[in-house]
Amino acid sequence: MLVLGVLPGAALLLMAAVLLGRGREWRDALLEAAAIAVAWTVLGTELLGALAALRFWPVLAWWAAGAALALALARRPPAVAGRLARPGVAALLLAAAAGWTLCQALLAPPNTVDALGYHLPRQVYWEQQAHVGHFATSVLRQVAMPPLAEFAGLHLRLLSGGDRFANLVQWAAWLGALLAVSRLAADLGATRRGQWLAVAVAATTPSAFVQASSAKNDVVVAFWLCAATVWTLRLRSAGPWTALKAGTALGALALTKGTGLVFGLPVGLLIARAARCWSTRCPARATRSSGARPRSRCSAATRPARRRQLADRSPVARRAGGGASSCSGAALAGCTNARRWACKR
Repeated sequence: MLVLGVLPGAALLLMAAVLLGRGREWRDALLEAAAIAVAWTVLGTELLGALAALRFWPVLAWWAAGAALALALARRPPAVAGRLARPGVAALLLAAAAGWTLCQALLAPPNTVDALGYHLPRQVYWEQQAHVGHFATSVLRQVAMPPLAEFAGLHLRLLSGGDRFANLVQWAAWLGALLAVSRLAADLGATRRGQWLAVAVAATTPSAFVQASSAKNDVVVAFWLCAATVWTLRLRSAGPWTALKAGTALGALALTKGTGLVFGLPVGLLIARAARCWSTRCPARATRSSGARPRSRCSAATRPARRRQLADRSPVARRAGGGASSCSGAALAGCTNARRWACKR
């Protein structure tokens, strides 16, 4: 029964393999698989809980169905692309840190005050009543705090028959946060050495390293914040699938801990800005996505001024000594707010 505790992790890796086979970069594939896995966890918890069926066999069937679905979607063997760098000293040190924290997570029982106060007791109550509804308790945190990390811990507890894998939720989130940090550094233009440096700084952060082998939820919050940031920064040049991933990560962030809403506020504002850009058909997004100059919606009276402006901004005019001129007042008067911003830029 203990071996079945690895079933959720196996389903996550199978989904990552499916995404790799569809051309995803390997870090993107793992991050997307984590988003799918958390959605599967929440959906299964709520559905089975509504039926008072949060027991061993229903949860086993739920994750077996997820693994079977991932296998059914697999089309071809995955091809790993976008490696960080050739394995060297940095990779060996990171592997040593991951192995050390994994041994601690597996061999040391949960012993922090928060874990023993409400993280683990609420899982025991849920297991006894076979659903995640409220229960009688004198500890308010057991029924009031966001429950996402405990949902995952509950599934591992039901599949393994105990709390042997209770610390693995934070450990997996620690590894995911390192992947998200390296992916974020790459998106911001860092070289491979810079990506390794970013991973090293994130991995050796004292609080993160210590909590990677605990049954709390702070590292889970850090992981979803990093993942949400990665996908949010791509919204201006990506489609609805990226927006869905960013929204999933932001929802998981809020469902993990209350402070996630505070740290996720800037990410939410960026998502709202990107959504506004989509609703107004922002010319910047159209240019980045298609590589073509967006069509102007200015009136016919303002088109000559717009043509003169584009001529002044052309490479030929610049080589001849011309500069980039701004739109005239008549041109700005006939454009929408989004077009005014594009003209001024």
